[in-house]
Amino acid sequence: MQRPFDSGPAAPVDVAISDVPVAPVAVSFVSEPPAGVPGPAPRRAPGRASGARRVAGWAIDLAFLAVALAAHVFVAARLCGMVRSAPDLVLVAPGLWISVGAVLALAWSWVFTALWSRTPGMAFTGQRLCRLDGRPLGPVAAFARALLAVLSGALGMFGFVLALFDHRGQTLHDKLCGCVAIVD
Repeated sequence: MQRPFDSGPAAPVDVAISDVPVAPVAVSFVSEPPAGVPGPAPRRAPGRASGARRVAGWAIDLAFLAVALAAHVFVAARLCGMVRSAPDLVLVAPGLWISVGAVLALAWSWVFTALWSRTPGMAFTGQRLCRLDGRPLGPVAAFARALLAVLSGALGMFGFVLALFDHRGQTLHDKLCGCVAIVD
């Protein structure tokens, strides 16, 4: 039974094509956004990190290092059987704990800078370390910078305070290693 608009089975169609049909195509890779639609934001060149940004990054890293050092003291107190007097353990051998803190700071700065060109504090504040020519620091340069950073801190934080008055925002250890903190 056929329905009213049913044409039935399809019949073959014989059409001769003499030439291959080619449609004209115009390709353009440059275009302006439509009116009223903002275009992409222009990418800024990285600039130097401000003093406030540097201090915030240092504070975050210092907080992480304080927690790591406290964990070491707590574990040592538990291993020594001093359950309630972990601060007494620090007062018994302060030089030892200052040395442990310095080694933790050295490892912290070296590992993070060598692998990711930033410490967690720098990452939270949008900073990155690079050489003055724009290349990232290698593992040896990152170790030298970390060692010099511990010495900068041992000088009464003088090496860090220098960054607040330097026109490039470089710490003493950044100057000695030829690197600068930039904003991503």
